[in-house]
Amino acid sequence: MKKTLTIILATFAFAIGSAEAMLVYNPNFYSHSISRWNSEGPSYSPTTFLTGVFLPIGVAVDPSGNVYVSQFGGTLSKYTAAGALVSSISLGYLPYNIRFDTNGILYVVDHDNSVIRRYDNNLSPLSNWVTTSGKPTSIQFSPEGFVLVTNAGVGDNVQKFSMNGTLLQTIGNSSQFDEPHDAITDPSGNILVADRQNLRVVKYDSAGTLINNSFISGFDPYGMLVSGSTLFVANHTGPGMIRRYDVSSGNYLGDFAVGDYPTFISVNPNDIAPPSSAVPEPGQVAASLLLLSGIGGYVFLKRRKTSNHALAQTAA
Repeated sequence: MKKTLTIILATFAFAIGSAEAMLVYNPNFYSHSISRWNSEGPSYSPTTFLTGVFLPIGVAVDPSGNVYVSQFGGTLSKYTAAGALVSSISLGYLPYNIRFDTNGILYVVDHDNSVIRRYDNNLSPLSNWVTTSGKPTSIQFSPEGFVLVTNAGVGDNVQKFSMNGTLLQTIGNSSQFDEPHDAITDPSGNILVADRQNLRVVKYDSAGTLINNSFISGFDPYGMLVSGSTLFVANHTGPGMIRRYDVSSGNYLGDFAVGDYPTFISVNPNDIAPPSSAVPEPGQVAASLLLLSGIGGYVFLKRRKTSNHALAQTAA
């Protein structure tokens, strides 16, 4: 009976906890395009989501699935999930990476003015979020509930903020980094930094202590994404490739082609929400209950059959 119960609980956990693949977007700077691909394959072969977007650098997906693109010339545009242009605004500054939080607020990295700006999903400006210590390139929301901002050139560091904009920690400086462009956490809470000009990804623990200063090396890393046990890294120069690595060991898993000079990588913010806020989809719950009902019925019939057999032996 104990073994049967263990099987039931394991099956239930698997059915409830099975994650769906994430729909991923990345800009291709010199292809003037946005690629879209599936984080779980099977071949990771991308399709072209948008073309004719001049020098795209940042991409973000709102909780409803609309796609937003920042362009190096200072434009921010909103598209439907089908790729139809909804609206576009001129920013008046140089944007880099952009990200939505789970509340539908868009954070835009203002590289020129060392500011993280905020907009609603209709591209109307809201209050600025924080002023950074350098020239920011990237902002990433971690599943652990804090925010990582990468500063390149002036600053050359990674700043960790609370969601309300309180500075918690600064990692690295110009003696350690040369043009870092992105920072992200892995499933263990370690912090990975794409140190572009040093051609490497550096690994720190959650407290900011260096673990490996060449966790991955040998190419120009730009934006990153962690999905399950896989680390995806945009190789910015040379052939336009998204490289794949085991997020724990750093072992190379292969790559696949996108457009020329890929930059940042983005998914729907609901896909990286903290585990405590994850709610099973109705379909997952229904499937799990159906599965449990079937297993429960099997166990009941098996026990009844065993009991009847025992009674028959006693009567004999």
